[in-house]
Amino acid sequence: MAARLLMAVAMRCTSPEVCPDEEAIKAAIQLLDDQFVVDRTAQHYRNNPGTIVFIHVPPVDRVHDIECGSSTGSSVAAACKFSFDRKNYRYEAMAEVTLEEGEWVINNMLTIQRRRR
Repeated sequence: MAARLLMAVAMRCTSPEVCPDEEAIKAAIQLLDDQFVVDRTAQHYRNNPGTIVFIHVPPVDRVHDIECGSSTGSSVAAACKFSFDRKNYRYEAMAEVTLEEGEWVINNMLTIQRRRR
């Protein structure tokens, strides 16, 4: 049993130092979502002064299938592939993540969105 668990961890990550867990990826996605809301709200008010806007990004329900490898040779950067679910959609993502001040941050992310059944 322990050997299988160790193999699962080894297959998911090239090194434990460059391996964010599910909660770390979820927090990094939330940071991106927060910045998206701030940027779009500011853009709306620049283009439409005196109006009101409400922007809602559904929260991430679950992050899974994380696989990471070193991207730049640095112990604080990784190239990761993962999936996450929000509302009725599943997103397959590839991202470059870095560890900045103790938190994982997504620098570049490409996603494919699919409707969940």
